[in-house]
Amino acid sequence: MSDDLRFRPAEARDTESFVALVRRAFAPERIGLTIYGAPGIATFIADQLEPRGQSSARRYVVAESRSRIVGATELTVNDAEIFLGYIAVDESVRGRRIATKLLAASIDAARRPTQSHLVLDVFADNVVARQWYEGLGMTSDASRGSDWWQLTLTAPNSQSELLASEPLDAADERHTRYGFSEIVLVGAAKRYTLGRLGDRYFRCTNAADVFDAALIRTLGAIDSNRQLLIHSTDPALDLEQLGARRLFSSLRLRGPLDAIERRLSVDSSRDV
Repeated sequence: MSDDLRFRPAEARDTESFVALVRRAFAPERIGLTIYGAPGIATFIADQLEPRGQSSARRYVVAESRSRIVGATELTVNDAEIFLGYIAVDESVRGRRIATKLLAASIDAARRPTQSHLVLDVFADNVVARQWYEGLGMTSDASRGSDWWQLTLTAPNSQSELLASEPLDAADERHTRYGFSEIVLVGAAKRYTLGRLGDRYFRCTNAADVFDAALIRTLGAIDSNRQLLIHSTDPALDLEQLGARRLFSSLRLRGPLDAIERRLSVDSSRDV
């Protein structure tokens, strides 16, 4: 296989295989909490790969063997760092150092001279992946880990004291196409930006916002059949008092790119 293995930027024709591979890397109950659980994610990636999407900060790389996609990565780049969003390798080829080679190729394709660190999030209970990343020299950023919480919404008894919503036309169009989108709710003193994932979840990445009762009432008024998914980086926030249920935790790992690239090139026995 190694003689036939090659790494290249993903193309629009790869998107269905790319998405299927990433989805298989997640537990079924968790994939729906990410954009890869959305029905239109393959269309979203294809749009990112079109010329009009070339300004996107996202990069997609695949490992291909015998005309079959056996590995996939999604990275987001800026001038300072590379964020590894997803890496997945087909079950049939694991243990053959493909993840190591794919990550090395992906970093090489995305790296700019100004970038100093690789950053990623990993589920705290994914011990195998954590050990691999730590073996590459990545360490936990305690200030950026997240607890994932779920809050059940209910329709309010009254339509008074609800937040205003910015026009939803563009957001609804995006949601129809991709299965995920953002909405903006406006109060007297603050604007709230929240995600929508499929038809099951709203998503809030600023956990302190959910203590605004008007926000919770408004979300319940918009769609009480959705759950509110909350990412909290502050362990001092008592989300249980709101009735939220903790699902699991993720860790933010980061490491110096120069050292990681050296380790990838000489220590290919570490793999997932």
